[in-house]
Amino acid sequence: MKTNDYVLNDLDDIPIAGWLGPAGEMIRPDVMRDMAAAGFNVSISSVEEDDLVRALGVASEAGVRLIIRTKGLDLGRKTLEEGCGYQLTQEERERIRRIVLKVHKHPGLFGYYVHDEPWQYDFDWIAAVIREIEAVDPYHMCYVNHNAPVDQGGYGAGTQEALWRDFAKRTNARCLSFDHYVIERKPRDFIEALGPDAPNVFGDVVVKFDYFAVLDFARWMSVLLDLPLWAFTNSVPHWSYPPPTEGHIRFQLMCLLAYGAKGLQYFTYAHDQALIDTNGAPTPTWTMARKVNAEVRRLWKKLKTLRSIGVFHTGPLWPGTRPPMPTPMQIWGAEHAGTLFTCKGDPAVIGLFDDTEGQMYALVVNRNPSAPGVVSMREPEINDAVPWQWTTLPPGGACLFKLEGYGKAERVL
Repeated sequence: MKTNDYVLNDLDDIPIAGWLGPAGEMIRPDVMRDMAAAGFNVSISSVEEDDLVRALGVASEAGVRLIIRTKGLDLGRKTLEEGCGYQLTQEERERIRRIVLKVHKHPGLFGYYVHDEPWQYDFDWIAAVIREIEAVDPYHMCYVNHNAPVDQGGYGAGTQEALWRDFAKRTNARCLSFDHYVIERKPRDFIEALGPDAPNVFGDVVVKFDYFAVLDFARWMSVLLDLPLWAFTNSVPHWSYPPPTEGHIRFQLMCLLAYGAKGLQYFTYAHDQALIDTNGAPTPTWTMARKVNAEVRRLWKKLKTLRSIGVFHTGPLWPGTRPPMPTPMQIWGAEHAGTLFTCKGDPAVIGLFDDTEGQMYALVVNRNPSAPGVVSMREPEINDAVPWQWTTLPPGGACLFKLEGYGKAERVL
C-alpha cells in the first residue's frame, strides 16, 4: 500500500535486485518463488509489452516486484548531434504513455528501466522519457544505471563529478546507481609484480586498486545530491572476473552497506553461470546469494534507520582509503566529549553511522574477500586470553557495533 509519494520512500526493506532477472516466459511461479526465497525483492526483467500484466502478476504473487525493461522506454545510445536537445516524437510519447497506463497501478511494479551506462549526450532524451513517465506515474522508479566513475572525460561531461551532477539536475534524479566489478583473477606474474605486501591481493584474486576510491566518490555524490545510492556485486564469471565465491559476494555487498548504499544489485541473475540456469533451476551461486542476502537483511533492520556519516579503513591502505582520524587526546593530550572509537585486528572497512538522537554506530567489514578475519572495538590492548572481546568475521563479513565512548562498544548485530 502506498503511504508516501515515491516508491523508494515507501520501503521497509532494502531493495535487493537481480539485474537481467527472469525474462519473458522464464517469469514463472516456480522461478519467481525461488528468487524471493533467495532474498531478492526486485527483478530488472525484459518483458514484451503485451506480456507485462501477466509477468507483473506472477512476480507479485511470488513476492517480487519488477523494474520492467520493455521496448519504447530505452531509446538507445545517442551521438552528440542526435542527443543534444532531443525531443520525443509523437509516436514515442504515445508508446511510453500506453505502457505506463497499462502497468502503473499494478502491485508487482517497482519501476521502469530507461537506460544503462549513459553518456552525457543521452541525458536530454532520458530526461524527456522520464518526464513522460512521471506525468502519468510519479510514484514508481525510473531506473538509469551509470558507468563506474573510473576515467577522465566524464563520458562527455568533462569530469565524473560534472557527469553525475548534470544527470541529477537534468533528469530530476531520485536515485544514483552505478556498476563496478572489482574482484579479478590475474596471472601470477601480474600478482608477483605487485609485491609481497600488496594490500589488495588475496590469494589468487585481486581487488581493483580503484575500488574504494570509486566507492568514496559515489558516496560523496550521494551525500552532496541527497540521493540514495544503489550499486552492484558481481555474480557471474566474465572477462577477468572469476566465478564468485560466497566471500566475494559478501565482500562487495557489505562494503556497499558500509559506504551508505540504500539498494543492492547482482549482475546478473538469470544466466547459466549465475544464479539460475537456462531452465530456471537454482545454481550453487543462488545458494550463496541466499545466505549473504539473509545476512544483509539482518543488518538492515538497524541500518535502515541510520545516517552514513563517514568511512575509514584499518590495516594497509591504498588509494581511496583513509585511516581513522586521530583523537584529540592523541593530538593534544586533551579530553574530548564526543564519541571516539578504536578498531584493532585484521584490516577492516569501518562505516560510521548515527541515528536521530546522535547515537553513533560502526559497521565493521572484513576487508578480505577470501579468508576470515578478527576485529575488536575495545581498548586498551586486548589480551588473547579474553576471546569474547574479539569478533570473528567470515570472508567479507560484517557486524554492527554501538559506540558507547572511547574504548567501549557493544555489538548490536
